[in-house]
Amino acid sequence: MRVNSQYLTKLIEYTNLILASVDNEYEDFEEQKELLLKEANLLHKEKNRTNYKKDKHKSKKFNDGYY
Repeated sequence: MRVNSQYLTKLIEYTNLILASVDNEYEDFEEQKELLLKEANLLHKEKNRTNYKKDKHKSKKFNDGYY
């Protein structure tokens, strides 16, 4: 069963990037590390995108006086 979600697509792309970086050695290890870290952070951001929702009507909530 194939599940098409943006997160899973990016996860597959990230996995392929890691495999390609193992095969190809960069001239500078720091450059490779920064690239993989940036892509990992973007992947993590994509995963958490649906978890954080802004409360649109925050000021219109009912306040019954109890905290």
